[in-house]
Amino acid sequence: MKKRKIAIIIIVLFLLASGLVIFLTVPKMSPEDRRRQEIIEAFEEKIYESPQAYVPDEETAHGILQAQGRLLRKESPENEVRQMELELENAYGMDAVNLRDMQPETAKDLKKACEYMYSTYPVLQGYLTNIELRDEVTESVAAVALFECDTYITNLSPELYPIVIKKQVLLRAKDFENPRRLENSVTINVRDGYWTEGTDVSAVLVHELGHALVSCILSHKYGLDNAVLIDEQLSDAYAKYNEQQLADHQEFVKEVCNTAFDQYRQQHGEISYEDFCGQISGYAKGEQEDGGISYDETVAEAISHVYVHGKDSADAAKLILEQIKKSIEEYQ
Repeated sequence: MKKRKIAIIIIVLFLLASGLVIFLTVPKMSPEDRRRQEIIEAFEEKIYESPQAYVPDEETAHGILQAQGRLLRKESPENEVRQMELELENAYGMDAVNLRDMQPETAKDLKKACEYMYSTYPVLQGYLTNIELRDEVTESVAAVALFECDTYITNLSPELYPIVIKKQVLLRAKDFENPRRLENSVTINVRDGYWTEGTDVSAVLVHELGHALVSCILSHKYGLDNAVLIDEQLSDAYAKYNEQQLADHQEFVKEVCNTAFDQYRQQHGEISYEDFCGQISGYAKGEQEDGGISYDETVAEAISHVYVHGKDSADAAKLILEQIKKSIEEYQ
């Protein structure tokens, strides 16, 4: 009986000692870490369209975007597409990729487009925060995909900053969840000369990532780099970027196109700007409904054209991309 009591005492002491060791080895959470965890957990409970919150740092901002992504994925079954979402996030530093009911073959096209763009333009690494399917991406019925950089979380306190921005590619669900519809759309646009011969779904996605690349270059120009949290320190740069991004964006891509156009004429003789762009694709002419020209579309089409044709690409597209690469070297 006495031996049994001793054995029990030894066991109790051992368990107490083990608990103490565990207690001592578990790092104590700092008040800052606890607050960060509470904020992120709140965003794992509900999907927010335009939330207000005080976000203290960049780590918390990324944590929130990741939490919202996990919540969107929560009801999705584990399958090949879910695995590709995670692979894209991990490979390219994205916070959330949510492809809903996209079919595996379309998800593979997206993966192929990302592999090309991120290997060709490493400056993109960590810039894009989200790729997401939406019921609608713009008010335009023709738009199947869109890149946007916009404010996601505004500050809860009276001060304007900090805020959180999202840099994302949005894909229209009714197209990207329906491979036949998407492929038919591509076929028609190629047939009509709107997109270059050989364009496929992956090339359409490269085009949208081309828009992201231009935005990334300008972000580096203003010193914002890959930031998603805009605090007081970055507020002046962001205000300047935000106020001028439409005009400056258009001026930047206009200069890229015009420089390439001048180089082309020096090498090949006189040609109209319309015919210069027409070597890339019909859409590369950048003609808009209001009669203006979108040089941004010309650049994105040049990026997609070179993806499709490689070394056999039109000189117009090659010259535009030479200017893009020079700008990356200048601003990075």
